[in-house]
Amino acid sequence: MLKGFKLRKYWALTLCMVLGSITSTYSQDIPDNVLGIDVPTLTEGYRKGGMTNEVINIEISRLRESRKKELFESKDRKQILVNQNANVQISYSIKDPVLLEPSGLNKSNISARGFNLAAIVEDTLVVKKGANTKFFLEPSSPDMAYKWIFYDLDNVTKKDSATTPIAYQKYTVPGKYKITLEIKDPSGCISYFTKNIKVEDSELCVGKPINFAFETTETNLTYTWTATNAAGVLVNELYKSTDGLYTYTPTLPGDFVIKLTATGTGKCETVFEEKITVLDCEPAQVCENHIAIVLDESGSIDDTEAKRIRAQLKSFIAAQIKSNKDGDGKMTISLIGLSDTDKDTRTDHVLEYSVSEADLLNGGYISRWIDNYGRRYGQTGISEGSDYWKSGLSVVLNTNFKIKPKLVFLITDGCQTTNPEGLKTLMQKFDNYQNSPDQSENKPHLYVVGINNGFYVDNAETSKTMARSADPNFVPSLLKTSFDSTNSAYLGKSLQYLFNFNENNTNAFPIERINGFDSATYFAHNDFTMLSDEPFYFSDGIVEAGVGCGKLSEKDYCANCISFQPEINKEYLLSAWVKEDTNIQLKDYKNSEINIVFYDDPQAADPDPSDPDAPSQIIGSVTLKPSGAIIDGWQRISGKFIVPEKTITAGVVLNNKNVGIPIYFDDLRIHPVDGSVKAFVYDPETFKLMSELDENNYSTFYEYDNEGGLVRVKKETSQGVKTIQETRSGNFINPK
Repeated sequence: MLKGFKLRKYWALTLCMVLGSITSTYSQDIPDNVLGIDVPTLTEGYRKGGMTNEVINIEISRLRESRKKELFESKDRKQILVNQNANVQISYSIKDPVLLEPSGLNKSNISARGFNLAAIVEDTLVVKKGANTKFFLEPSSPDMAYKWIFYDLDNVTKKDSATTPIAYQKYTVPGKYKITLEIKDPSGCISYFTKNIKVEDSELCVGKPINFAFETTETNLTYTWTATNAAGVLVNELYKSTDGLYTYTPTLPGDFVIKLTATGTGKCETVFEEKITVLDCEPAQVCENHIAIVLDESGSIDDTEAKRIRAQLKSFIAAQIKSNKDGDGKMTISLIGLSDTDKDTRTDHVLEYSVSEADLLNGGYISRWIDNYGRRYGQTGISEGSDYWKSGLSVVLNTNFKIKPKLVFLITDGCQTTNPEGLKTLMQKFDNYQNSPDQSENKPHLYVVGINNGFYVDNAETSKTMARSADPNFVPSLLKTSFDSTNSAYLGKSLQYLFNFNENNTNAFPIERINGFDSATYFAHNDFTMLSDEPFYFSDGIVEAGVGCGKLSEKDYCANCISFQPEINKEYLLSAWVKEDTNIQLKDYKNSEINIVFYDDPQAADPDPSDPDAPSQIIGSVTLKPSGAIIDGWQRISGKFIVPEKTITAGVVLNNKNVGIPIYFDDLRIHPVDGSVKAFVYDPETFKLMSELDENNYSTFYEYDNEGGLVRVKKETSQGVKTIQETRSGNFINPK
């Protein structure tokens, strides 16, 4: 006979068991939850094992009597134990009593009475979620009166109670819980105890051993353990062991069935099954990234542009602070200013700095640095000529950072150097350089946010130091409004030279793209307006490029949409009128159409035919063509469309497929399909109503005589324009 085992709620079927007698001593009425019996789950398991309802009732009654007997027996508890790495409690395994601290009672009094109150949980007082944990007084006595109170997560609301020496409790929500116990001895003396426990998630993980044990006082047993996956395939087996111990180390995640066959004398077998779920518990890689921003601080960047740059920097820093605070990763930043020579002479760089909220407060470290941008001329290395790229980029490339920057931003409106070839050699250390002789791995990527028409280095002759009167940095008008400087160039032309694109193909240029910081090299702006208009330009861009932590910002891209803003997954109706200016009589217009294009980016950029690797921002489109009768030379375009998921902005394209024929579009309207729109046209001088467009975009025309009286009303229909009202009136002039 197998005895002393304890069934978990999923342990299903006993094939052979000899029952002993149970006296009436243990027949007192004790609730199932106190006994730790989950009747519905047991019933379901027995039915799956093929038992009839009558047999199930007998088995559950036997289990109740067995559990009642446990409450009053002080001998060792024998049960099936399941744990992972000796810390993860899967079954109802209970070990090592831990004393509860008494409240209002001296510990010596407890000892004198001969009992110790113990919560039987794991050594660390951590209870696993879903485990039915025992709490009991040791040694127990039928002469004691017990009152257990189990509190809910708020530790105020009562979750459960019990009045038995052994109390069971199952927690399904992780957190910290309080337990209290009141005990009364035969003399009427009452003692109170409290204990806090911590409930944690119970997880079985790939690659970590799961330990099973079968404990019983029965001898001469053999045990066969098997593990099968969800498809029923045997993945592990331990055949006829004698110690009741089994360890299974899963190599893949999924659902598994652990099966134990215990064989006793006379080949009497008892079979248990347990379903477990194994997870891929490998901790996610902690996101750690470092972004370096190199800043041109020359005099050609006026205060308006400097203000826009400051706004972008503060928004970027704020996003990294939020990322660090939310636990999305660890972001560090560097703010590096250019010097007024090729050699770095500045002393105010911010290098590999982990920003916090205090840094952006007024007077904070980063806040001061950004606020002083463009206002610190006269300090070491800082003047109106602080735009020598080599000085700042060499700081990025030659500093021994803990986390090497994967992406470097350069904000500039021009570049100076006294050694163009030396600057070009330095650029070989970025991965943008074509056919670089520097074969170092994990080179950083440079992305230039620059003004297109500036003073740039684009050949080996641009090394002459200019007089201040001819230097665009000291004389800003030379940079943007004239070509007086013989060294004036465009940003793309400069980067073509510096990144070695012109040696083999003079028409090859680095990739210019307003986003795609990980693949493009630059974008040539007319001014820095975008840096203030798009505050999340940098912070969202680094996340999309995979070099930033955190999440994309939540933005309202239609802040100016006061009366109408399309919604995702909603259906709308577009209608318009089109006229093709041709002398040929047509039944339908074939050269005109309206395309509605949906974008997932606020820039709404169409694919660049010259850059097949450019990310497409188009996520869908709808084409509408004219239909119906041509009325007075005009044909109506009408159709429904649904705004797709992830749409941020949409474009309406009026398309003329025949460039030799002029096409006119009129009365274009968009509204929800379950709504309607009316439009009115008024004379700009007399303010009289000239026409009214109904919900189908058909017009009603109003005509007036010279005296302003309404004489005719015409209605536009699918069959043409019809006169629906006409009025004649005359005035008599009395000659007297």
